[in-house]
Parts: sequence; structure tokens; C-alpha cells
Amino acid sequence: MGEAKNRRSYTQKFLLDHPMCCYCGGDTAASVRDHVPSRATFLGRKRPNELEVPACKRCNEFTRGHEQVAALAARFYPDVTSKAENEELTKLLNGVARAYPGMLREMMPSWQQQYDALTSNLTDGPTLHPLNLGPFFCASIRVLAVKLSLALHYYHLGVIVPSNAGIAVTWYSNHQLWSGDIPESWNSMFSKLYTLKQGRWDVREQFQYSWAHQAGGAFACFAGFRLSFAVAGIIYHDFHDFPQMAEMHLYAPGFVTRDVQAKSPAEARPCGEA
Repeated sequence: MGEAKNRRSYTQKFLLDHPMCCYCGGDTAASVRDHVPSRATFLGRKRPNELEVPACKRCNEFTRGHEQVAALAARFYPDVTSKAENEELTKLLNGVARAYPGMLREMMPSWQQQYDALTSNLTDGPTLHPLNLGPFFCASIRVLAVKLSLALHYYHLGVIVPSNAGIAVTWYSNHQLWSGDIPESWNSMFSKLYTLKQGRWDVREQFQYSWAHQAGGAFACFAGFRLSFAVAGIIYHDFHDFPQMAEMHLYAPGFVTRDVQAKSPAEARPCGEA
């Protein structure tokens, strides 16, 4: 009872200090503390009390299912080695199957993906579990990338991304991570790695990220979830300043009220793959 009361008091104080949703462009009142990445992403739902940002109920609830998919993807590596991890994986699989019928079938790797993973695993290195790049799975990971980009921008700069901004995101699979098939430009952009910490405890083996910002210019971030997958995002505060970028998808703040990927300049235009 006392613990629940303390949580409510902490949330009330947090919302007094951070009254507006950081995902909606600065025009919607926040009502919850949003954990990015979500607790479900981490083993045993244990994460340090960092990277908490203000969100409205609509943004928080809309992205919950997509975050569940991302939490499942984060467990595709390393191999499940304990009973607790296996139970957690089974719970996530069942949750995704209930929320999105057919989703697990979409995620099953093709024969080519299985062959590529098998041949990769014959070399020295970790056992790889290929991810199928199905449309819904990709959309869910991109939603996570948009949320994380907006959250990191607010957390580190203390500024809500305005409604006329553009957020371009992409993601990379475990196979791409291990094979080094990630553009060098991402590696050269960042000089410091961050994770979530609480005292001496941190979760760097599960989640690490980097960010960079040019005064009056773009904000960029790159985050890795173990060796399961990675996401990258670039934010321009003026949508019309955004360059065309191959293989990235462009969104706008308030994306939860629109299609998962925007279709017009008023909503943010698609960037790269349609």
C-alpha cells in the first residue's frame, strides 16, 4: 500500500515537472511516466529508473503492442539458458500471438534466411536467430525507433520535438549486426556509449545507445538491443529541412494518431522505401 502511494506521489511530481507529452509535438498534456525502452524489454522486467519521459495516455497505449513485439525480438539472442528466461519468452510469444494473430507466422524466417544463419553459425561467433523482415514486424520496430528517438531527444536536451519536425528511422537485424553490414556513417557519428544505470547496476549487456546533436541542426541516435537488433533515428526540427535518405522511413510527432507510416507532407512523407 505504501509502495503504491509512493509511486503515485513520484508520478504526480514527475508530471508537474514534465507536464506535456514528449511524443505529440508539445500540444498534449502528459498523464503517465513512459519507460523507454519498456520494462518488458529487459530480463525479469528489471530496468534502472532512467529514461522515463512524459507521455499522454493515447501515445502510451497505442505503442504498447509494438513494444511487446520489440521485447520479443530483443530475446532472439542470446539463446535462452534458464527456466526463468524460457518462461518469459513463452509469455511474450503468447502475448504477441493473442494481440496480433498471424504475427508469429510472419516472423518465421524463410529458407534462405535459415540457410544464411546456419552458414554464419559455422564460423566462430554467437548462434544467430534470423528475423523475418515482414511488414508488421518492421512497422513495430520502427515505432520503437520513433519513440526512442523522441524520448532520447527530450531526455538529453530537455526539449519536446515540435509538431513540424521530421523523424527518420531505420533498423538492423541480428545478422546485419554480426556481419558488420551497418553503414560506417553511424559508427563515425557517435563517440560515447550510454546505458541505463542505477547506482552500480547497469544493463549494458541488454541495451546501449549513443546520441549526437548539432546546435540548431539535427539530432541523431543509435541503439542496440543485445546482438538482437539495433535502431537508428535522425530528427530535424523543420520537416522541410529533411534530406531524402535511402532505406529510412519518415514520421512526424503525433504519429500515433495517424497511419503507422505517414503518407503526406502534412503527416510526414515517406522517406526511402514506400
